[in-house]
Amino acid sequence: MTMQWETKDLYAQNRSEICPTTLEDLDPTLKGREIDDDYRTAVVLLAALKGPDLKTLVEFTGFDRAFIAKIRSRMMDAETWTDVYVSCDHWFSANGDFEGVAFWSDVLVAEGLLGRKWMKDEGYCRYWTRKNAAE
Repeated sequence: MTMQWETKDLYAQNRSEICPTTLEDLDPTLKGREIDDDYRTAVVLLAALKGPDLKTLVEFTGFDRAFIAKIRSRMMDAETWTDVYVSCDHWFSANGDFEGVAFWSDVLVAEGLLGRKWMKDEGYCRYWTRKNAAE
């Protein structure tokens, strides 16, 4: 599924603006699942567009610091986040359509279910199933 993404949704001022209007547009089956880890992980990834700072993410989302710290660590290990930058260009096609597969793949990376690594020689990212996904 693709949809035209509006920048104002990505930079909403609080999570009540970001969650219902973007996540449920991406996947209507998420309605009512706000306490599920996959929903909350997706919120963190979208919130990180404001910056990947741990304190800022905790304040913005209201989620547990340890929960966000694990996500942040995984995204940094995957070279998708740095201390100050979030890579999300791959979530969008050349014409600006949102590419859900790329976004949800990053959610799986953030949950620790997939690994991700930039393959410099090939010029793309490789994703794989993590052997010990529960860790």
